[in-house]
Amino acid sequence: MSVRHRSKAMVLVALLAAACAGGSKPPAPSSPSGRTNAVAPQSSPPALPMGLKASVATDPYPFGTTVAFGKVWVTTHDGQSLQVIDPVTDQVVRTVGLAVQPGSVVSGGGSIWVQSRTDNTLIRVNPATFATTVVRLGGSGSPTCSIAFGNGFVWVASAPNSGLENRGTVLRVQPSTGLVAARIPVRGFPCGFASLGGEEWTATPGGLVGISVRSDAVREVQVPQFRKAMAWLDGAVGGHLFVHVQPNALSSVFYRIDPSTGTVTGVLQRPSDSLILLEVGATEIWFNSNGTDEVLVVDPATMRVAATGTLNTGEVVPDPTMKPTELWLPTGEGTVVNIDPSTFLHRKG
Repeated sequence: MSVRHRSKAMVLVALLAAACAGGSKPPAPSSPSGRTNAVAPQSSPPALPMGLKASVATDPYPFGTTVAFGKVWVTTHDGQSLQVIDPVTDQVVRTVGLAVQPGSVVSGGGSIWVQSRTDNTLIRVNPATFATTVVRLGGSGSPTCSIAFGNGFVWVASAPNSGLENRGTVLRVQPSTGLVAARIPVRGFPCGFASLGGEEWTATPGGLVGISVRSDAVREVQVPQFRKAMAWLDGAVGGHLFVHVQPNALSSVFYRIDPSTGTVTGVLQRPSDSLILLEVGATEIWFNSNGTDEVLVVDPATMRVAATGTLNTGEVVPDPTMKPTELWLPTGEGTVVNIDPSTFLHRKG
């Protein structure tokens, strides 16, 4: 099983500008590019609520998280920074200032990769020295929708903000050089990634798109159920791809799909939930319900909600490759928290 995600914006055309270009909060004053500060030890936190193993204060509006190189990496949208947490002491040990408003963060190829929600660039971070390098993606300058690391490459989904039907571009970035190795046009707005069967997959309003890692050949698989709505590819489990679609800003439909035919093999409908992907595993897929404080855990085999929890995450895009036992999530209060699944979740049945 191999799963790779994003960053995000997980909404309809009306929310694309906020999700892929700038977010719903007003920009913070710019930070000097490359500012890197060590952080003084913090005081002991108060007692934690049931289900949380750690809670760490961050710069304003934490957005993306990942765990790599023995550290927790947190992007802060309004703080325009990448903050580094030591999971042993549960304290911020480094703050890396950025010249853009960052989105999601992933690791791979020996580096940390940060999505820019300001322009069409990536930021590569050396995990040992915290030095940053701007990777310019070229093209029209449209911001990226999502990034991922899979099949040995960094993958970037980019598309105009003006509509779902415009042609988008998937970029394959060589991690050793930071150079764009391929620029692959696709029909429709691509969002989310998953590695499966020697291909890197993404989703568009028309269906699934598989890109050959060897040849960059594109295979399009139509999925009529998407109905030209905003589609987000969550991951791959057991040879199937999992996609959630938002017919409107207040509802979501979660699909399990056979990528060889585009056949839908399972459905979960949430008519009053706008789902945001948190984590994908072999037996559980975690979502946040945007606009509520509910976390949903879906069993990919049954496509039923198997457990729930309560956490105010807001609009966030954690790296879905994090394990449930090391799941760090941003919250609406300007903190990131480490979840203990055994006590955080309320199991159903």
